[in-house]
Amino acid sequence: MKKFKVLCIILLTAFILSLFNDLVSSIISGFNLGSSSSEFILNSEDDYASYLYMDVDVTPDYKKAEFVNETNNNKLVVLPNTVTIVDLGVKQEDSSFSVKFLHWALFIINIVSVIVYISIVVLFIMVMRIFIKSEVFNRRVVKLLHLIGWFFIVLGIFSSLWNLLRVFMISSLVSMEGLEFTYRYIVEWSTILMGLVVLVNTEILSQATTIKDENDLTI
Repeated sequence: MKKFKVLCIILLTAFILSLFNDLVSSIISGFNLGSSSSEFILNSEDDYASYLYMDVDVTPDYKKAEFVNETNNNKLVVLPNTVTIVDLGVKQEDSSFSVKFLHWALFIINIVSVIVYISIVVLFIMVMRIFIKSEVFNRRVVKLLHLIGWFFIVLGIFSSLWNLLRVFMISSLVSMEGLEFTYRYIVEWSTILMGLVVLVNTEILSQATTIKDENDLTI
């Protein structure tokens, strides 16, 4: 049981560090993105709409971007997989009703996803605290893990819906020669599978807890 407690502490520490790393990485990437696009935006008197980190497929008519490897002077051909777009001159107030509706839908889905994500973090910390106390076969743990599993599935579904609406909206507003927006990465399979794995393991823990409770009553 001591080994299990140590593993739980290591897992909790790694989980918190990964959250911190993701947060710092998001802040740094956002800062770099803002710095790189600020020159174009500040020099424009028009309103603009920014669509960030869109997955794209290269079409046959794409004009390949060539660069030089400064280490050995070899030629490099760069085929984009993800692009960042700052569309200068788009009047936000002139957007159609459907576009405004999609903006609000994306905003609401994003807020719900953040709430679900925070809930998963809080519930996970609660479960780890119980495990650290060596209370493994606990009905409260089963309920918390059950919630975490379903929250992961809900988060995966909402994230996938957000990706779908986002690509649909951008593809209807933006057209680029040689590049097209792709729907191949809209489903958050890893998040949904994580939820299913948690639910399966929770069912196993629930059965083990039931057996333990029956044995305690027998004794």
